[in-house]
Amino acid sequence: MSTAQGESMTKGTPLASAFAEAGGVQRVFEGKAHDYERARPGYPAALYEHIESLVGRGAVLSIADIGAGTGLFTRGWLDRGHRVVAVEPNDPMREAADALLRGQPRYRSTNGSAEATAVADASVDLVTAAQAFHWFDALAFRAESLRILRPGGLAAIVWNDRADDDLNRDLTALFADFGGARRAAIAAGLVQEEAIGRFFGNGSVRAWSTTHAQLLDAARFAALAFSRSFMPPRDSAPGAAAQSALQEIFDRWARDGHVRLAYVTHALVGRPA
Repeated sequence: MSTAQGESMTKGTPLASAFAEAGGVQRVFEGKAHDYERARPGYPAALYEHIESLVGRGAVLSIADIGAGTGLFTRGWLDRGHRVVAVEPNDPMREAADALLRGQPRYRSTNGSAEATAVADASVDLVTAAQAFHWFDALAFRAESLRILRPGGLAAIVWNDRADDDLNRDLTALFADFGGARRAAIAAGLVQEEAIGRFFGNGSVRAWSTTHAQLLDAARFAALAFSRSFMPPRDSAPGAAAQSALQEIFDRWARDGHVRLAYVTHALVGRPA
């Protein structure tokens, strides 16, 4: 697994201490909601179809999307006609999701965490965590998922890895330069089989992956970088230096005013047991 591929699947416990000075893991995205909403990649339709095929319930699923952020993954479920509660502890991120999705009748949000969702007992068919599991306490999330899942319900851990190509290697090097100790904490746990194993226990798990990409202009490329939890604020001296370095990378790889950022989307689907 490359550095780019491993960055989103890391151990949650070291992250809690690494981000303690920033107010803890619940506040790591303070000031980043706009960049996150603007530039983070979505998820391909094939992913939703794959998970639906495994849940095997009726036409409308009840879903708890944990660590929902600005609602990127949540929106895809709503667009497919499902009922979703977005669980998100960070107020600005949750408010961004509400602004985007509150007009949809099958959407609601709650100020909760993976370990304490505020979702009713045995009320959902599917628990999802998209680009968020690495922030969770695996055992506490396991217990909470089992509490809110209906009999036979499933959990899906989903994440986008940046592909191992020249553009992404340049971006990874920039993150290492400007991310400091927080980036090092994220990079340290390149593979998180142990945490995944604690979450699913003896349950059967199906692994699945596919590729996709996004086209980004210079502004959205910068927004993608600054949406990372470890990147410095835009209005700081390190932020200005990072902006200059990002522009250099963009200019190197852009074609027709855009860069193509390639991803591999992964899903692990099963029931903790």
